[in-house]
Amino acid sequence: MLEADFKYIIDTLFALFAMVLIIFMVPGFAMLEAGLVRTKNVTSVLTVNVMIYAVASMAFLLLGFDLAFGSWESANLSIWAFFLFQMAFVGKTINIMSGGVSERVRIIPLSMYAVIMGAVIYPLVVRRLPGPRYELIDGGHRRAALERLGCDAVPVRCYEGPAPAIRLIEIDTNLARADLSDLDRAIHMAARRREYVAEHPETAQGVSGAAGRWNASAEMALASFVGMTVEQTGLSKRKILKLAQAGDAIDTVMAERLRSAPKRIFLNDLLALSKAPPSAREAAVEAFASGSASKIAAALKPAVPETVKDPVEEALNALRSAWKRAPKAALRRFAAEISTEVDALLADGPELREIAAE
Repeated sequence: MLEADFKYIIDTLFALFAMVLIIFMVPGFAMLEAGLVRTKNVTSVLTVNVMIYAVASMAFLLLGFDLAFGSWESANLSIWAFFLFQMAFVGKTINIMSGGVSERVRIIPLSMYAVIMGAVIYPLVVRRLPGPRYELIDGGHRRAALERLGCDAVPVRCYEGPAPAIRLIEIDTNLARADLSDLDRAIHMAARRREYVAEHPETAQGVSGAAGRWNASAEMALASFVGMTVEQTGLSKRKILKLAQAGDAIDTVMAERLRSAPKRIFLNDLLALSKAPPSAREAAVEAFASGSASKIAAALKPAVPETVKDPVEEALNALRSAWKRAPKAALRRFAAEISTEVDALLADGPELREIAAE
């Protein structure tokens, strides 16, 4: 006998044995109810326990099992053994509920509830979730190289666990790369902090996290994340804090635009972007990506309107400056030389005389 066949038989027998144990609970619970009700209601209580078990099992057979598990197929054990095992739980669930309404409910409403419970409510609760889904988190280049070399099988190392823990492995692998730009490193660092908090909710800032459990402060929660990240990446604490702060301000659209910019963006630009109001970030990113701004900080500065210079005003200011710097002897000689021209100018109009009087 093959090992797979032996395992199939053992699993089937164990499911049937467990089903029998669960069904034996029904008469025991029925007798418990019968002993707690008045003598005139003992027969009805026993009848109800048998009836609702039969009704719920039939509803589960016709509708509930398909809704819960999708198909009548099983590779590990007999599908009928699996059905009987689940059916025993359906009947027992309703059987327990009936004990709370003994002597206080009619048979027809209870039967309707048994049908709804066995056909809809219980199947939705135990609905089978999709099986484990494996994603490649590292080694994409190595896999492509092996495939090009004609390898039919590529050895892999599988990790199974909570999604945040698996994503942390992927993020740490990316952060260990030396060719990452400041932009990608900041995005990965911010993602690492989010996944770290999801994996370790006691380190989250606020009352719902560490402050709620241990009365810890936000500084303690942040220190926990930074300490673990220093061990994983080897970066300094100051660099980690800056990268996480910068990465939190960048969404997917901004990241794509910054990657397409003609110039490479650095951490100082990302920090300036994170300190800017959210309403100003998009315009600054667009200016940097289009090349109209050499740095994010320059794009964030408000535009200063260009002033139109008056040539007459500039010439007047130049004359005043030269007059103030000249010695008195030079001023007397200059006044004597241009006195005739000044008199002619003053005679041209009354506004000139008013200016001279001032």
